[in-house]
Amino acid sequence: PFFYSVIKIFAEGFPAYLKCIFTAAPARYSVLGNFCYEIMPYIFCAIFILWSTILFFNILRKEQMTNTKSGNLYLKIFEKAMTIIIVLNLIIVSCSTAFVGIKNLVSNNTYSSKKQEMIDYVFDTNLKNNLLNGRFDGIAQLNGTYENPHVDLNGTMIDGTLKDYPLQNIQIDAELDNKVVKIDKFYAEQGAGKVAAQGSIDLENGPIDARISASNMDVNLLTHLCDMNININGVMNGDIQVGGTIDEPTADISIYTQGDGTQFDNAYALANLKNGVIYINQMAANKGQCAIKAEGSIPIAALEMDKRNEQNINQQMNLKVYLENTDLNILPSLTPFVEWSMGNVQGDLNITGTVQKPNFKGNISTVDSAIKFKYIDSPLENINVDIDFDQDLMTVKRFTGKMGEGDYNLVGTAHLTSQGITGYSFNLDLNNLDIVSDYYTGHLVGN
Repeated sequence: PFFYSVIKIFAEGFPAYLKCIFTAAPARYSVLGNFCYEIMPYIFCAIFILWSTILFFNILRKEQMTNTKSGNLYLKIFEKAMTIIIVLNLIIVSCSTAFVGIKNLVSNNTYSSKKQEMIDYVFDTNLKNNLLNGRFDGIAQLNGTYENPHVDLNGTMIDGTLKDYPLQNIQIDAELDNKVVKIDKFYAEQGAGKVAAQGSIDLENGPIDARISASNMDVNLLTHLCDMNININGVMNGDIQVGGTIDEPTADISIYTQGDGTQFDNAYALANLKNGVIYINQMAANKGQCAIKAEGSIPIAALEMDKRNEQNINQQMNLKVYLENTDLNILPSLTPFVEWSMGNVQGDLNITGTVQKPNFKGNISTVDSAIKFKYIDSPLENINVDIDFDQDLMTVKRFTGKMGEGDYNLVGTAHLTSQGITGYSFNLDLNNLDIVSDYYTGHLVGN
């Protein structure tokens, strides 16, 4: 122990010597490994203590030097110094071993607990998520280290959810290696619909190379993944190629959706994501002769305020939206407060400027439309709207309608900024609106 300690201190320093108390553990668990790393250290420590004690007494009793030898004084000094060093080494090893042993015992810092921590880290930290949930049947192979585990998953899930969206017959073949998630196969079904994914994501350095494909899949799977609280009636066929990094992803998107006719007949989108900007090449939704179309570019920061920073608030926008007799029947899909709606909206809107200072130009209007709100039995009828947009100013030239025998009229202006609607001035006249609801029934008059 003495010569080992000298070499350890000389090579790595005194702190390294204090830490060499058999605290390392292998990644794989076995009965032999458990014995070697939890029991053997204390056996070795007992042997070393016994050996050092015997050696100490041998030096005192059997190796004493006589006065007749030359250099007697210097040899005695050397003898005593060596004895003191060996005794100090014995004390340090014994005390530090006992201290670490007691501390590990109190804190349950044993190999078994470390093994369980690694398993919890892999399954609870890395894989416990709000994305994929369900009962997994298959093989999970774990090795590597606590800080950098290696995981192989290969199996199936008869029923599961992808971000709370139900899927069946899920097949998974994935690997976590050097903090890179590799998906060799992800496949799932829902009725006649199928979705598949393949690729890799580097969790540390960020590169992404993945592809997602869908065939006859319910389009609401996409709305769930994008955290959009809307319900769309239709099935989609599409392909999404994802690249870039976790911080700056890129994507090539091609999606075609077949509607059931209640909201739209068909819709399609061809778009790209690059440098935090969505480039819309073509996007349209059609129902009979009605359509809504869009093209151009818009930064993600313009859509999500929490993504804004000093760099992207100056990103340019150039988005054009065209409303060609667009059917209002889509409103119940966009908000839970509308039970039904009917009528057509027409107009166009150009959005330019920057995220920090957007500019609007265009007009939106509708004639003789109707909306039924969920918690009010009386529908709004004969709705006529005429709204102008110019730079940051929105002017409501006309917003009239009827509810029962009564009617209303709204006019005014508002400023549109990156923070929403500000600096508004509206005048609303209510003339004997017939309101029937659980909260109030009767006429409403006011200004």
